[in-house]
Amino acid sequence: MPKLGGIDVGGTSIKYGLVLDHTLTFRNSVITPKNQDDIRNILKEIVTDLIEEGAEGIGIGFPGYIEQSQGRFIWGPNLQFEIDVAKLMNELNFSNFKIDNDANLAALAEYENYYKKRVKHLIFLSFGTGIGGGIIDNSLLIRGHGNAGELGHIFISNEHLNVSCSCGKVGCLESLASAQRWTQIVEELIKQDPKSRLSELNKNKIKGSSLFTKDHNLTENQINERDKIIDYISKGLVSLYEIFDNEVFVLGGTFTDDSTYLIELLIKRIEYLYEDNVRAFPVVALSKLKSNAGILGAAYLLEG
Repeated sequence: MPKLGGIDVGGTSIKYGLVLDHTLTFRNSVITPKNQDDIRNILKEIVTDLIEEGAEGIGIGFPGYIEQSQGRFIWGPNLQFEIDVAKLMNELNFSNFKIDNDANLAALAEYENYYKKRVKHLIFLSFGTGIGGGIIDNSLLIRGHGNAGELGHIFISNEHLNVSCSCGKVGCLESLASAQRWTQIVEELIKQDPKSRLSELNKNKIKGSSLFTKDHNLTENQINERDKIIDYISKGLVSLYEIFDNEVFVLGGTFTDDSTYLIELLIKRIEYLYEDNVRAFPVVALSKLKSNAGILGAAYLLEG
């Protein structure tokens, strides 16, 4: 089996590693630069490192719209500039590369590793700076005209017109329920009640996922804010199911490295929102590959 490199470019961090026989043998991450030149330079350094470590091919996932045939990342709500990957690779005299949407690749990795022999229809949602989506239908990734699966930008609510999304719209699932939004809400709740248990849990580092952890009691106000997020995500899942009739939802992102009660909360809310005497709602599960899904999927892209 060839040694392959995978790079998962996110709005907050860039994770990368080497994959051999579907196993991650090396992993690292850096903070995502905020401007085009810096991110291009750091990608060039990462690609160079992977080549020197023996990568025979490199896959790269980006958080937004890509043009695969031209090897270009066009634009993303959380990465708002173009990156000409083909030009970058040409400068390094390296031709064996492919690019795709980051959530597409995470969906691919989860499906290939854990679901391929059991189901044909899976939707992956990645919760991070935004909400990415990957849709597998009849065992194939849906790409539409090229960029299908931007599930974070489906409309969920018109109640919060003051919460604008990075895509320019208001009421998007991403603006109301991304992991970045979780963190913003935790910060607000801590300011309101600095002596709460939630505040203690976040004294060293703010983690949005602490809203869903199993080992502490929330105040009534904190529960209300948590339940709003659960409601938004649940409505998103129910709407997506009615469109795609999928068998499984997989939720991923860095938060999956933590122990949370998120899935249980979602299932309870979905049971209230969804009632069908004929069809059972899809399984809702956490990513088994956790924050490595994007790296592995990027490497698998070279195998397809």
